[in-house]
Amino acid sequence: MSLLSVLITCLTDWPSLILVLLIIYISKFYYKYFTRPNPLPGPMPIPILGTIHIIGMNPLTWYNKNKEKAGAICEFYIGSERHIVVNHVKHAEKLCKPNKSLSKRLPFTTFERTGLHNGVIFCTNYDAWHRRRKLIIRALMATEFLRGIVLCVQNQFKASEERWKSKIKDVIEFDFREWIRYFATDLHTLQTTKQHSYCAALFDTNKKLIQTEEIKKSLKFTNGIHKHFFSLGFFVFVPQFVMDYVPGFSHYRESCERNINYLNDVVNNIVIKRKKELENGAGLDSDFVDQLLIAHTLKDSKNDDNVTPITAKEVTVITWDVLLASTDT
Repeated sequence: MSLLSVLITCLTDWPSLILVLLIIYISKFYYKYFTRPNPLPGPMPIPILGTIHIIGMNPLTWYNKNKEKAGAICEFYIGSERHIVVNHVKHAEKLCKPNKSLSKRLPFTTFERTGLHNGVIFCTNYDAWHRRRKLIIRALMATEFLRGIVLCVQNQFKASEERWKSKIKDVIEFDFREWIRYFATDLHTLQTTKQHSYCAALFDTNKKLIQTEEIKKSLKFTNGIHKHFFSLGFFVFVPQFVMDYVPGFSHYRESCERNINYLNDVVNNIVIKRKKELENGAGLDSDFVDQLLIAHTLKDSKNDDNVTPITAKEVTVITWDVLLASTDT
């Protein structure tokens, strides 16, 4: 049988064609795997899924069980993409040096699609990352912000004390670790955006607090941040093909993307509203958003005319990243 007749048969026989294409894809996948430059320790991937079937969505758990095999540098696969993990400080320090060739990060398509690459945590542009990092440090080290944090801690704790005193006749018993997490969430949200999250209040009252419209909106926002935090592993470690086309995975991705859009809208509205208030002569507060909004403007005591003032979009993406990092840690 000639080669032409084989091709014609395959084209008219769809199952055979799919099988041939699958064999070609698998062969190419493993050829690239076994001929990859600088092979490193790590689990062997399978086509489409990569190594998710072995390490799951938490590589740290896998690494802790396989420290001796993994070593100082190891690798894993997301679909057909190879990713190298640095596990030793001596190698990490080299990557953290201000060298643009080493500081470049390969973009995740999903992060670009959802806008997460615009912030600081997942930023792939070194110059943008460097500028935003300096703005964050500048805002966090501002005297007004540090003074505001002290007052915020005192006021929030006094509020909890008052709620405990109202139940003084009852035996008060609770998990302190859980309470401090709710308390920290309140503190971070309030000192970042001046928005109350009411988490500690709900904890102190065993969720019997009257659910006003303001409290419901605040809880929806806080729960959205927690949902997004736990969905990061999904976006990072699940292959793009699986997220887009496999039922269950695709629905969860759509749900996460709707949540991201909702959170972005909330933070953006807070920033734009506050920027207009400051432009109309409102007094400056100690929260993080205010400290960012005045950076390199006439209201900034350390203004540098050679530096471009921060934009509302930059404030939004930085605030979003700070909320994500602080609320769940």
